[in-house]
Amino acid sequence: SQTLALARRSGLLVIHNPNGKALLYFRSGEVVQAEFLLNDGNILIGNEAVIAAFHQGEGHFAFRSKCDHHESNVNLQLSELLLEAARRIDENVRISKRMPAVNTAENSD
Repeated sequence: SQTLALARRSGLLVIHNPNGKALLYFRSGEVVQAEFLLNDGNILIGNEAVIAAFHQGEGHFAFRSKCDHHESNVNLQLSELLLEAARRIDENVRISKRMPAVNTAENSD
C-alpha cells in the first residue's frame, strides 16, 4: 500500500486475509473508497475497512489498475490509516500480555 501511495497509483487493491476480503480503491496513491467483507457476513466501510484490512498483518494482495470506484467513503490519508492500524496492533499485543493464560485442559475428577 505504501508503494501504491509513493507511485501515486490508481486502481483496486484486493486483500484476502483470515478475516475476509477487503476492496481498497486508490486514486493518485490515496485510498478513496474501501469495503471489508468479513467472513461472518458483516461489512466494514470507509476508514474502519482500511484499518481492519491492515490490522491482520498478513494476507494475499492483488492490484488491478483501471478499476472504477464510486463515491469516496475514506476521509483520512493512507499514512494516517496505516499508523492507526499499527497502533491498534500494538494495543492488542499489550492487552494480550496483561491477560492471564487460559487453561483449556479439562479437569478430570
